Amino acid sequence: MNRLELMKDIDTKETKFVKKLIHYIFVSENPLKYFELYQHAPYLTYKVIMEHYHDTIRTRAIRTLRKAYLSVSLEWAKCWLGLEQEVDVVPCINKLIPCVDRVDVDRQIVYFIKSIRKR
Repeated sequence: MNRLELMKDIDTKETKFVKKLIHYIFVSENPLKYFELYQHAPYLTYKVIMEHYHDTIRTRAIRTLRKAYLSVSLEWAKCWLGLEQEVDVVPCINKLIPCVDRVDVDRQIVYFIKSIRKR
C-alpha cells in the first residue's frame, strides 16, 4: 500500500489540512486561500514549514496581480501577499519583483510598471 492510499483512508484534521495545502500550492495556485490556511494551521510546526514557501507564493501573487491590474489598492495587495499591515506591501513587492511604479498615498493605490513582453 502506498502513502497516497493511506492518506485516502485517514480523514483527520491534519490530513484535510495537508490536502488543502497541496491543492492551494500546486493545483489552484491561490495565494488568498494559502494565506488563509496559514492563519488556521492546526500546529505551529505547519506554520514554520509553510513560511519557507511564502516568497514563492508571494512572487506568484505579484505576477498575477500585475497581469490582471495596472493598479491595486494597498488593502487588496495586502490580502494577496498575506501581510498584516499595508505599510509592508510595497517593500515586499519590491524585494521580490521590483515592479512598483508609484504609490498614491492619498488614495492608497499601488501602480505597477507596465510589463513589456519580449518577442
